[in-house]
Amino acid sequence: MEAECAGPGGTPVPFTVTATNLCQPNVPVSCTPSSGSLFPLGSTTVTCVAVDNFGGINHYSFPVTVADTTPPVLANVPGDLTVECDRVPPPSTVTVGDRCDEAPILDYRETIEAGACPDRYIIRRLWTALDHCGDGTNATQTILVRDSTPPVFLQCPSDIVVTADAGECSAVVTYPLLATDNCTPHPALVCAPSYGASFPVGISDVVWTATDDCGNPGTCAFRVTVLPSPHPLAIRRPFGRTCWKSSGAFPAESSRRPRKSPGRGGRSPAR
Repeated sequence: MEAECAGPGGTPVPFTVTATNLCQPNVPVSCTPSSGSLFPLGSTTVTCVAVDNFGGINHYSFPVTVADTTPPVLANVPGDLTVECDRVPPPSTVTVGDRCDEAPILDYRETIEAGACPDRYIIRRLWTALDHCGDGTNATQTILVRDSTPPVFLQCPSDIVVTADAGECSAVVTYPLLATDNCTPHPALVCAPSYGASFPVGISDVVWTATDDCGNPGTCAFRVTVLPSPHPLAIRRPFGRTCWKSSGAFPAESSRRPRKSPGRGGRSPAR
């Protein structure tokens, strides 16, 4: 007869053996091991002896086979996930139990399937358990890793106002700028106009774009206003001389003719 293993300490197997003869319908039977005893894994021979009231003896034996066909059981297996690239969890602590093997083998393996960009991929985690009878079981967790978060500018300037140097119609403007990303250590930075450019007098719009390895863009936008310098204005006067005046207006030329000097004796000449 056969029985399924119930535990590492043995499996109770009940059975019934009867004996009879022509003169005694119920002959007592004694078996070793007895019915209900704990049988180990494998095959065990049960030997029975029947003795009737007249001294007749008969022997009978049969095998009891305890088999382990139940696979181990995995516990704490996590479910499938979809996560951001900076939120990938570590492997879970999966445990294994078995009805008859007190120390089944537990194996863990992880594979990664590349996606369209470095921070988009698929993780497959596989746990496999095997008992000493070769019964096995496995469980798999699939994690879809995505990158949908754009870079962030930790330093994005406010609008900037500068004054051009004297005699200049533009100014070179510099400013602090810093971008970071949750998964790309150094996102690519592109600016229009370029950093360190010379800005003309007036208002210029500046747009910085930071792009991570999966093409997610983050932007930083501000304005640069360059005020004209108070440089002198060159004005040519009627007599051919050039006079400079930084502000205000020149007085108009007099239309009166110059007065002649008086003659000797201090008198003006007679008219």
